[in-house]
Amino acid sequence: MLLIQMGGFGIITLGTIVALISGRRISFRERLNLQAQINTLHVGGVVNLLRRLVFLVVVVEGLGALLLFMPFYAKEGATRGIFFAIFHSISAFNNAGFGLYSDNLVQFVANPLVNFVIMSLIILGGLGFLVELDIIAMYRERRSIRRSLFLHTKIVLLSTAILIVVGAAVILLFEWNNPKTIGDESIPVKILASLFQSVTPRTAGFNTIDYSQMYDGTLAFTMLLMFIGGSPGSTAGGIKTVTFFVLIGSAWSVARGHGELVAFGRKIDY
Repeated sequence: MLLIQMGGFGIITLGTIVALISGRRISFRERLNLQAQINTLHVGGVVNLLRRLVFLVVVVEGLGALLLFMPFYAKEGATRGIFFAIFHSISAFNNAGFGLYSDNLVQFVANPLVNFVIMSLIILGGLGFLVELDIIAMYRERRSIRRSLFLHTKIVLLSTAILIVVGAAVILLFEWNNPKTIGDESIPVKILASLFQSVTPRTAGFNTIDYSQMYDGTLAFTMLLMFIGGSPGSTAGGIKTVTFFVLIGSAWSVARGHGELVAFGRKIDY
């Protein structure tokens, strides 16, 4: 669990946190490295940004563990339930995907609380820290979405939403009649399971249905989701959602004879 958390922060970020705790001054070169790792645009204020980032991680993972406690308490009792809740919260937010059950989370396929909490943690971990801080700043300062958010944030949110919705629809369509996965489940459970399997490949690795029993078409589409992964500056892997958006958007723009890609009123340099 500690190794997962270290991996989520990243080696440079973790080293900076240790340096701050020990009272050591952060050099300009270290600030440049930190700027690159957490994907911020400016070197100035990067250490304060890191403090907010750590606070955000603690709050999100803590809230996730709190919500997961009741279902794990019901199965494991108080002490193990607390540990299971903390472990799965950290594993989900940092997109590790390790579960403490031999079937991962298959036994929770019909549990809305476990599904939605795990999905939320995966998505928040995969959006990227700057995106979340940008959204928080927008609400705190009561700015409009259209004018206040970074172009990066808008692309991340749009591409993430599209991938989740399209992914869930494709998996639901492909697996609808598969008796070894969701074929025998009720319609709400089918939708919930498909939504979960759309979120988790990018790049958490949890599962609430048996991947070995999925149809080949579903597995091939899952590989595409795994290839794309999460967003820049996040705990997820893959080529990143912004890269995918720019590749597809640029190809579509060139095919229509428009040249450079324009997104949300901004031109993206060729």
